[in-house]
Amino acid sequence: MTPPFNRIPNNPTIIDDKTPHILPFILSHLTLHQKAHPTRPFIIGLNGIQGAGKTTLVNTLYEILTRDHGLETLVLSIDDLYLTREDQEKLARENEGNKLVKYRGEPGTHDIPLARQLFTTLLQTPPQPTPIPFYDKSLHHGLGDRSPTFRTVNDTAQNQRPIQIILFEGWCVGFRSLSLSSIAHAHQASLALPPTSTTYTTLRDHPLSSLLFINEKLREYDVITDTFNIFIQIDALDTRYVYEWRREQEEVLRREKGMGMTDEQVKVFVDGYYPAYELFLDGVRRGIFEGKKPEEEWRGKQLRLVVGKDRRVVDVGTTGQTCIETGHFHTNACILRPDRLASKQGFFTQTHLQKFYIAIYQKANGYLEIASEELPAKWKYYDPYRYSVLGRQTSGAVIPMPNT
Repeated sequence: MTPPFNRIPNNPTIIDDKTPHILPFILSHLTLHQKAHPTRPFIIGLNGIQGAGKTTLVNTLYEILTRDHGLETLVLSIDDLYLTREDQEKLARENEGNKLVKYRGEPGTHDIPLARQLFTTLLQTPPQPTPIPFYDKSLHHGLGDRSPTFRTVNDTAQNQRPIQIILFEGWCVGFRSLSLSSIAHAHQASLALPPTSTTYTTLRDHPLSSLLFINEKLREYDVITDTFNIFIQIDALDTRYVYEWRREQEEVLRREKGMGMTDEQVKVFVDGYYPAYELFLDGVRRGIFEGKKPEEEWRGKQLRLVVGKDRRVVDVGTTGQTCIETGHFHTNACILRPDRLASKQGFFTQTHLQKFYIAIYQKANGYLEIASEELPAKWKYYDPYRYSVLGRQTSGAVIPMPNT
């Protein structure tokens, strides 16, 4: 990974069509939270694929929540939890063969003890003065370092209002570690792809040990993720859009500032992040709360917006909500009832459905192609999380469901 640059401009092509979906989601859950925990801050986790318009969205949400609703809101970025320059250099030296931690960015390059202390202090009752770290990416010629000066929140002695909402955002926020076998399987599948394959992968550019290191470090991030009350994901129809979006940003920089990465440098830069997308993004899509909290506590508390290449919203869904159209519970967005899944041979049996769900799940993770006998002709594959059935669309992680 090349050293990250510290001057990403607001892209004029980004349209905020996300707030109308997200704001009601936040306010409805905030109301319930404040009834149950009137003095405890409401924590929102926000994951956004790089370049999808997350910065514009966060700024808009902050303005509306503070100005229009009078809510004391703190925006935190996972970027501000990067290791100090000294600790980052030490990490790189100790893992010399791991390109993923040579520079800041991937899981493992953040200061998790600092994060734990920060969130613990922010959640104390009564509120305690809390210093908020800031990472200055302009220091050390763009290599970056933690700023020596912190601002303080929750300082009631200075007439500061207690924080009511914490909005924690970042490109890898919500990522959860996988089993060792899952990492090994994904890496092997990447290596096994033939030269003629159209599947894009960066996993084969790294030894398995490097991926396992990132995965093991990611386990520590649960100390943050487990504090979220709700979670929002800004996803893309194709994760590879991140390359083009970054190229667009650099073109703006070259035009306006006279400096910016070349297309080749952009590819190297994004390649440094892309393995984490390949490994962990599907887990976010399936839901970050499932298996971590009782079902009644997490149902409907994750919102997923999918944007197209133009960054406009094309799909919206929540995890654990009941589909209005079918009345059936589903894991992520909407799944059609078995009695509506007609084929030339008639209705699908439970066995057929189970096979299809599993095949889609494997395809979504990039492990296997869907066997033709398991994929009825009238099902059309779009992307791992968007399908069309007999002209009707359904989105979400399609996996075996009980009592369907």
